[in-house]
Amino acid sequence: MTIKITAICGSVRPENATSKALSLVLDELATHADVEVTPVYLEELDLPLPGLPARDPEALERFQQSVADATGVILAAPEYHGGVSSPMKLAIDNLGFPSVLAGKPVALLGVAAGGIGAIKSLEQLRGICAHVGAHVLPLAVSVARVHLAFDEHGVCVDEAVEQQVRGAGTALVDYIRGAICPRVHMEALARGIDLTSPERVDRAPTVPGRNTHASFDDARAEFERAWNEPGRTRIEPDAVDVNALLARSDAVDGDVRLTGQTLWDAEVAKAWDPGTYIPGVVLEGESWGRRTLPDGTPWFVRSSRQVAWRADGDPGVVIEEVYLDPAGRSVLFFGRAAWIGPDGEPVEAGEHQPLFHVEHAVSGTEDQPLNRWRIVHLTESEDPALIERQRSHGSADWLAPFLAKFIEVELDGTTEAIAAEQPVGR
Repeated sequence: MTIKITAICGSVRPENATSKALSLVLDELATHADVEVTPVYLEELDLPLPGLPARDPEALERFQQSVADATGVILAAPEYHGGVSSPMKLAIDNLGFPSVLAGKPVALLGVAAGGIGAIKSLEQLRGICAHVGAHVLPLAVSVARVHLAFDEHGVCVDEAVEQQVRGAGTALVDYIRGAICPRVHMEALARGIDLTSPERVDRAPTVPGRNTHASFDDARAEFERAWNEPGRTRIEPDAVDVNALLARSDAVDGDVRLTGQTLWDAEVAKAWDPGTYIPGVVLEGESWGRRTLPDGTPWFVRSSRQVAWRADGDPGVVIEEVYLDPAGRSVLFFGRAAWIGPDGEPVEAGEHQPLFHVEHAVSGTEDQPLNRWRIVHLTESEDPALIERQRSHGSADWLAPFLAKFIEVELDGTTEAIAAEQPVGR
């Protein structure tokens, strides 16, 4: 699938800074073989004021069609007097009623000469786009003191700014791949389509190698959709008081109390290295590709051999995308049918069980943290055997040994109480 991006420059001033910033985005998008970009420079159009006839109807129609055909849109504009530039507002006003922006994923890029950047204009632009029905990406890119970030030749002289600006393009492409492409790709892979057969080469879905979602909120939305979809097998045990569990468990010696932060540290460690912390569930595995998404979400992929959820089932390969929310202390694991491995070769999940998504989270108080988790198996109809498996092998069976292992490895096996005011960090 070709991803078509229309990028609109909302400044018409000669040698404007907005076009310099946008050129970085276009350069970044050019590195993606499946992305086709149509840049739009408004000084080349003769857009009419609202209510007046177009002086060049064909040019206006081409502009509208380029947005209508786009998979996603980038709006780049300067901030003028604390607001959206008039050329950008005029461009949006010329996209029809209802607007052809409706339903389009939109990335925003703003530049300003001031020290706080284009915050005010981007907020206005977000409101305008939302009003016409566009899906605006959560994090807009704002460049402050833009006149210092680029030289007279349009070259960015600030490495941090360049990385940030390029991120506007990659965030949009990542979102499109996550929200639009993978549903088709994963369905084809799950149905066992032979991706290498000659008759499939041109139509074969691409095995993903980058994050499906651009933010934790987007990942959360996928999990909730799966959770609420009819036919799925949902399991949500009661939250577990981990200190009460440890007090009655033989897995640890002495009086050990964990804080909420320490429990979160344990969840992060287990997410990256499940083979060490839950060897009774994960027989072997590896994680790779760790990166931080634009909203600050840590993300990576892991592949492991896991004990099957079905009773008496053989272990098999499980591939998971992992998204962590440190502020909300939640980890989301998404079972995937295939992924590009750390060596660049495709890795496929086993067929020993249906794909599943999992959430592990820390709730309760800092002194009395609770372990909370839920799992949704991507079944066509609810599977009682999977639910019974959970009843007979409850979370306490693996939770206490996991926490004991974390205490042994990360806390040097200490049996002294861990004070709430002194959380252990990683």
